[in-house]
Amino acid sequence: MATASYFRYWGKADPNFPGEPKWHPLAYHSLDVAAVAAAWWDTSPPISRTFLTAFERSGDSASNQLRAWVLFFVALHDIGKFDVRFQLKALEALKLPWSELNLDDVDESLARNFDHGSAGYAWAMRELDSWAEGDDAANLRDEWRPWIAAVTGHHGDLPSGTDSGGEYAEQHVMEHDRLARHALVSELVGLFLAPEGLELQRPPPPCSSSAQAWLAGFCAVCDWVGSNIDPFPYRHLESDAALAGYFDVTVRKIKSEGWLHR
Repeated sequence: MATASYFRYWGKADPNFPGEPKWHPLAYHSLDVAAVAAAWWDTSPPISRTFLTAFERSGDSASNQLRAWVLFFVALHDIGKFDVRFQLKALEALKLPWSELNLDDVDESLARNFDHGSAGYAWAMRELDSWAEGDDAANLRDEWRPWIAAVTGHHGDLPSGTDSGGEYAEQHVMEHDRLARHALVSELVGLFLAPEGLELQRPPPPCSSSAQAWLAGFCAVCDWVGSNIDPFPYRHLESDAALAGYFDVTVRKIKSEGWLHR
């Protein structure tokens, strides 16, 4: 089975990491953070209650659906790293999974000032119509804006611009990035939304400014925990590269080892 395009991007990389491999797949990091969110929601009634209050939801069905949307968006927090400009920040980690692509014409200096948070927001706003497979996603963008800004902003920032940087590389490299983002979103829909009868063609629940602030803070803490290499060491790709299996195992590990109580 061919390796999915989204597995060709690193999420954490460090040549001094005490072990092998020296980089952690971005898809796995995305799910590490979502798994922290899931375990925290499941084991802390105040967390789930606060979300339901903030988003003005009630009832078990509404709770399950809101949880699904929260996990979906939290898993998108680093969607801006699916971009060669970020990947160039760790060139050695980039070379192996991208070995078949010609990167000779990619300007390495593009990595210097690249902000993956604002880029992630911009890509989501620009590509939502193709992710939702609709002719026009304008009616979805207004509902998505507060959600995607909350999770991509990082550390209290709420991006709002939709300029993703123009033509930053050869078309085949930019297409490689685009297809990886699209493929990951499709997988996350299947993992989080579809089991609750949700789909991208329908908007998420309305997100007020107070709900957005709560989501942004929650996601930032989940990202901080999910970036800790002690509970989340760098991993090789699993042989079947199944995201659902990785996510389920990670949630169980967080709960059983008590990583939210240390």
